[in-house]
Amino acid sequence: MMAKSRYSTHDFGYAPTEHTRSLGGDEEELLVQSSGWALLAGMFPKGLEGAVILGALRRGSFANLPAGELADLLGRCLWDVLSNNHEVRTADGTVVDFGSFRAAAGLIADFRGQRRAPGQRTSDAWGYLDFYMGTLGAHREDDLSPFYDLVFSRMRGAGFDWRYAHPRLLLVDLGDRDDDLRDDEPAAFLHYDPSGSVAREAELKQHAAELADLRASLDEAYQRSVEEARAHPPPPIVQSYQRIYGCWPAGWPPA
Repeated sequence: MMAKSRYSTHDFGYAPTEHTRSLGGDEEELLVQSSGWALLAGMFPKGLEGAVILGALRRGSFANLPAGELADLLGRCLWDVLSNNHEVRTADGTVVDFGSFRAAAGLIADFRGQRRAPGQRTSDAWGYLDFYMGTLGAHREDDLSPFYDLVFSRMRGAGFDWRYAHPRLLLVDLGDRDDDLRDDEPAAFLHYDPSGSVAREAELKQHAAELADLRASLDEAYQRSVEEARAHPPPPIVQSYQRIYGCWPAGWPPA
């Protein structure tokens, strides 16, 4: 497994907002995100509303889109590339960790807010929901290739690479936490009920069988989606990588 980078939040000038801290991420996650902040700052030193950036995006159906909307859409495309289970790697193979889906969205929101265009009101603020799940919530049918091309060209120029991850649903069983708590009670043995214990064991076996069936169903659905993906042209984000890097990303085609 590739090593993940670790930095101090002060190393790259990352100052998490109170909103980001309110998302519940611990200090470890905030430290991990510092490496992601460094990547964003290196790729977009003048923020997401720089004149050169907006000039590159103002074409086709986006020609008349206001600067703020262009920058917001660029932020959503950033989430598509940097999060969503994909991996960004340095030249030595170190994975740049952006944290959870929500944490990555919060990081982009912080970057969007702390790198404002000149004259923009300081009251303007962005939250993680503005970028969470990327373009899935953008409600646009336009070709986003120019945005992905820009992101990958900046990444390549900064010496980073990218690994594609095919979408997949996974099932996590959290178990019965209430039972765990009851088992810790000193007098738990006083409440032991043999008939109830047998019934509980049967219930657990049924639960385990249902989970196994559901996992098998999800695995089958994943394999069908892989076969479908391999039978059709690559998604726009993968095509953009190929245009910029001159080869297909690791992880494509999916298996």
